[in-house]
Amino acid sequence: MTDKARDVDVLIIDDEPTVARALSRMLTLEGFNVETAQTAEEGLELISQKSCSMLICDQNMPEMMGTQLIQEAHDRGFNGKEILMTGMERTPEVEYAEKSGLEVFHKPWDTEQLKKRVRDVIGDPS
Repeated sequence: MTDKARDVDVLIIDDEPTVARALSRMLTLEGFNVETAQTAEEGLELISQKSCSMLICDQNMPEMMGTQLIQEAHDRGFNGKEILMTGMERTPEVEYAEKSGLEVFHKPWDTEQLKKRVRDVIGDPS
């Protein structure tokens, strides 16, 4: 297996275009290199092609749940950090994810807290 260049700071996977754009804009303005995908399949393809430091994905998507997508990403070699975004109230899957150590942000998210968390995990953009 060849090493992938660290092409992307943050990969955002969300089936809601407005959410993906808002997150992308917020992190791009902070200086991060951001890519977005609107489907789980598209996001997993990007993960197979590029290396990224952080994955931010929505929990409730048509193709698969975010928790499943994160597991599949790791199965495909993703070794960065992840944040699960959800607009839903507490569900058993989200509660289990939190107890397992997965970081969860609820929509609407706290912009400053999310930016700080990304900086804490992957550092300041260069």
